[in-house]
Amino acid sequence: MPPHMLNNTAGSAASTPLTLAAAAQWLALPSLTLDTLTTQQGQLQDQIRQSEQNLAAQHTVLMQQQQTQIEDALRKSQEDALQRASEEAGVSINEFDSVLQPIVDSCTKDSISSGKGWILQRSTSPKADEVIALHLLRK
Repeated sequence: MPPHMLNNTAGSAASTPLTLAAAAQWLALPSLTLDTLTTQQGQLQDQIRQSEQNLAAQHTVLMQQQQTQIEDALRKSQEDALQRASEEAGVSINEFDSVLQPIVDSCTKDSISSGKGWILQRSTSPKADEVIALHLLRK
């Protein structure tokens, strides 16, 4: 009970012990309430920290997924552009891959010579040169 209320009820002798008991309880409550509130505040701060960590982790995962999607879209776009350019230039990417694979696998003089011959035979225009160079860069 607040002190200003004690003065109002202090006039009667019968209410004095009750008022003092109420005042004692009232004075004891703030420390219990303060301890309880401090504990709750700590728990809430822990929950906030955990939530922030969860949000940061979710953000990281979403950014990684977005980056992967962007890279996949770029790769697909480059492959499509190379495929269109190869059709326009009359250069078969699949055939080129079959010539390049032995070079990658064994890197012998014969496979290198065969690949060089294939490239020189098909380098008939700037567009064909571009397709060959882009595919080599991609590989």
